[in-house]
Amino acid sequence: MSAGQHTPGPERREYDEAVEALRQGLNALPRYSFLLDAKNNVCRVPDSCGRWIDWQSAHELFDTEMVDALLAKMHARAAIAKATGQQGGAA
Repeated sequence: MSAGQHTPGPERREYDEAVEALRQGLNALPRYSFLLDAKNNVCRVPDSCGRWIDWQSAHELFDTEMVDALLAKMHARAAIAKATGQQGGAA
């Protein structure tokens, strides 16, 4: 059994939603290609099929404080569910 398979239902759903939001954010970033111009200078060109994205924009999606806040929210909900005797799904 992998690490993610034993996570209770609602917690797993929140985790999956967070991962999906990050994936969509990453996929929404503008993509670029690099081409040579007439003078053999390298130029960055917007290209929807390009293989390059802006590193800073991608890094901001995975900002440590934002990820930590999301994880804290998930752990708080799990603690509340446990304290109130709610089941999060099959273990």
